[in-house]
Amino acid sequence: MNQKGGVEGWNNNQILETERLYLRRMTQDDYCSLCKILQDPEVMYAYEHAFSGQEVQEWLDRQLERYEEYGFGLWAVILKETGEMIGQCGITMQDWNDRRVPEIGYLFQKSCWHRGYAMEAAAACRDYAFQTLDMEEVFSIIRETNLASIRVAERNGMSLKGSFVKHYYHCYMPHLVYSVEREPKHRRRVRYKGTHPRRFEEKYKELDPLKYADTVEKVIRKGSTPAGMHISICVREILDFLKIRPGQTGLDATLGYGGHTQKMLECLKGEGHLFALDVDPIELAKTRERLGKCGYGPEILTIRQMNFADIDQLAAETGPFDFALADLGVSSMQIDNPERGFSYKQEGPLDLRLNPEKGIPASERLREITREELEGMLLENADEPYAAQISRAVFSEIRKGREIATTTQLREIIGNALSFLPENERKEGIKKSCQRTFQALRIDVNSEFEVLEEFLEKLPDVLKSGGRVAILTFHSGEDRLVKKSFQRLCRAGVYQDFSREVIRPSAEECAMNSRARSTKMRWAVKA
Repeated sequence: MNQKGGVEGWNNNQILETERLYLRRMTQDDYCSLCKILQDPEVMYAYEHAFSGQEVQEWLDRQLERYEEYGFGLWAVILKETGEMIGQCGITMQDWNDRRVPEIGYLFQKSCWHRGYAMEAAAACRDYAFQTLDMEEVFSIIRETNLASIRVAERNGMSLKGSFVKHYYHCYMPHLVYSVEREPKHRRRVRYKGTHPRRFEEKYKELDPLKYADTVEKVIRKGSTPAGMHISICVREILDFLKIRPGQTGLDATLGYGGHTQKMLECLKGEGHLFALDVDPIELAKTRERLGKCGYGPEILTIRQMNFADIDQLAAETGPFDFALADLGVSSMQIDNPERGFSYKQEGPLDLRLNPEKGIPASERLREITREELEGMLLENADEPYAAQISRAVFSEIRKGREIATTTQLREIIGNALSFLPENERKEGIKKSCQRTFQALRIDVNSEFEVLEEFLEKLPDVLKSGGRVAILTFHSGEDRLVKKSFQRLCRAGVYQDFSREVIRPSAEECAMNSRARSTKMRWAVKA
């Protein structure tokens, strides 16, 4: 067939093929197909006007010149199913930050939007740039209001690199610059750089505690938590209270790294059974493997990916428990891994979900709530004294169409919002507000207070008479909920006793593990 932009042109000018698309060089025969795209005002909204016939011709001529000069440019995107040219996508050289950079760009017919064609074509161009053109880094330069293209760039592995304002067609247009670097062809294991590695992935010895036990011990002795590891808190105090005996059945409602779990299993001495729950599928799999290597298999330990709010469902299968533990803190492995987005200290996606397979990340949550709701969240979940200033700054960015997609973007916004603080107080003030803001968002994204309230209501029903429960909390909101629940249910005769005062880690433990300092332990005994 000899259709403009059709399959025959593909045979002579082939560049790329994907599952649904062909990408080929454009020719003068593609003028009419290109007009359908470049003369549609909705498609061309980023350019502030639809092109005239002359502008379309100039655009087409420029692509042909790029093919001659660089060997690449914007290519015709052909839908395999019909042979129709539905868009253009490719690589062009653009000026940014006083240098020429390769940019992936595209435009598609409006009838082909929201079908994944842009993502499919852009990903193919990225791979072509790295594998065929041997480029080290590729970019996408996007108007800050073009949220759909920003999402494509992020799904293409790109992260925000910078911004600038372009003056075009009588308008000042703020643009965001995204980029992704090529991974090394032969990736070696990341090793220590010097004697003091800083990045999570560089600390390979700490990430393998069974093999490098000496290194892990040194890190702990210095009062730090090894990367990828979690040091259990109040172990002695918990075991002293729970009084675990061989033959009992127990519940660890928050498995995490499995440190408390292992100590409770040791108390059972091979008799009885322990059930352990966690919502995090990533860390759960690692902990199951770790405990299995220590000899704790399904004959004495059952691990479930389950929210502890559903303990009634578990107890319906197992019967009531002699003892239970809930450690409400986020595990160090989650905090330290930048890919999980829990910490403001390192660049990572602003996610904060304990189970990344459920719910929406914090970046999306910020887009859907009001400024007043965010201010209330910061006050209720973290007692943030600068809640008003931070919420105003966040929504100022959102109104400008800027997506807050990374941890460092949010950290920068908080820092700018608190620039009024005296210089001698600013650094510490920003640090504390970052901690509280991330805590408040994490609590909200995971519905932590609602889940905890449900757990506390169901807890007495899954304990045997005389059954004991210990709960570790790490901030005032959690502690208030636990305290009030134990008080109320003890007055109602559901519990025979509960802790009137909190139990705290020893000074020695806090010196060895700085993350223990905010810990409070409360306990109760079923009537």
